[in-house]
Amino acid sequence: MTHRIYTKRPGGPPLPRTASRWRRARSQQVHRSPSGARAPTRRPLARALLLVLPVTLAAYFAACTQLPEGVQKMRVTGAWMPGVMHTYGWALVDAQAYKSPGEVTRGDVIVYRKAFGQTYILCVARALGLPGDEVEVSDLDVFIERRRLKRSDADIGEKRKVYTESVGDESYRVIYNAEIRGSDRPDLDFRVPAAQLFVLGDLRDYRKPTNSCDPSGNSTVSFTEVIGRFIARS
Repeated sequence: MTHRIYTKRPGGPPLPRTASRWRRARSQQVHRSPSGARAPTRRPLARALLLVLPVTLAAYFAACTQLPEGVQKMRVTGAWMPGVMHTYGWALVDAQAYKSPGEVTRGDVIVYRKAFGQTYILCVARALGLPGDEVEVSDLDVFIERRRLKRSDADIGEKRKVYTESVGDESYRVIYNAEIRGSDRPDLDFRVPAAQLFVLGDLRDYRKPTNSCDPSGNSTVSFTEVIGRFIARS
């Protein structure tokens, strides 16, 4: 389809296409089709932006979603950490956080693997005892090196008891099942072996105060099973 270009001047005859009036004539051009309808004006800049913008946005979001070095996305199948991680879900883990057991800080939330026969599951728990620490769990009290972890009442209900527990500079919420009688609560009193960690979940049962996603109730984890430090849910 061809377009005719008319150069108009309001209230007068068409302007001559002289060199001195060329720019003004171009600014007043009206594009019309032979039928008289206004034809769309070409906008090469807008077209270029439409082509470049999606590619730019895709590159930007790809850079934003790229994980830092050492951070991995893993599927956790065992967690007793309400408020931190659901029982099942994806988690971001810093796999380069620990090179030795001495780099673990009391109160760190760690991700570790637990073998069950020919397979294993990934668990999330809180590291409270380091190698060589004397650990004692009696009733609701947790002692590390003969010092009871600070605990304050947060919510006492009929079916559960919620406390705020502190170790070092770390404070977190723990939940106990209030329907279990005190006589069913086992006590723990031992020294953490070398190259192992004492872990507890934030959801604790009187009958099994560890809740470290181990059916046997084992509350210690070998450092070789530790994958890294829990960062956030994904």
